[in-house]
Amino acid sequence: MDDREPVGSIGLTPLEGEGRAELDVMYVDPTHRRRGVVQALLSEVETHALAAGLHEIVLRAGDPQPEALRFYRAAGFVPMERFGRWVEDDTAVCLRKRLG
Repeated sequence: MDDREPVGSIGLTPLEGEGRAELDVMYVDPTHRRRGVVQALLSEVETHALAAGLHEIVLRAGDPQPEALRFYRAAGFVPMERFGRWVEDDTAVCLRKRLG
């Protein structure tokens, strides 16, 4: 957030009974990209997840998102099998990160 308006958002959905959550969406306003906002959002959501007793964050990113894939891999996410609603989606690239 800058002094006036939100500049990004992130959504994390716990996956029932699994001790993990799905990172549903992360968005940063284009005028605020490359300023560390995305790293701050991810750090905050990881802290929140740990406090909620979660041990892993999973996500789906598609092949048409090379910048997102590079970011997630640099942030410690590793490839995993497709999960949930993405199991049958051949375009889905699923990643996970263990917390703690």
